[in-house]
Amino acid sequence: MEYLAGYGFDPELARATYRHLQKRQKAAFPIDPFDDLDCDLGLDSEELRETIRALLAETGRIYLPGLLDSPLVTVVDLVRTIQASPRREKMVA
Repeated sequence: MEYLAGYGFDPELARATYRHLQKRQKAAFPIDPFDDLDCDLGLDSEELRETIRALLAETGRIYLPGLLDSPLVTVVDLVRTIQASPRREKMVA
């Protein structure tokens, strides 16, 4: 996570992503920023979509399809997608 902060990633978002992946995948090994989401962590395309939805909800962000044009392959790609997603605007009553 510290590695990602050095490249401008929000440490809280990186931490939330790592926590979620470790909990969901029950990873007994440290997750590396360049771990492959499919090959190393076993997330198929549906599980990846569920992970993105859960992380966006957890971090108060919304999904914008087509936000990033690169495929999600690594943990870094996932953190980048979450960070690039806009925050939910709170409705004022």
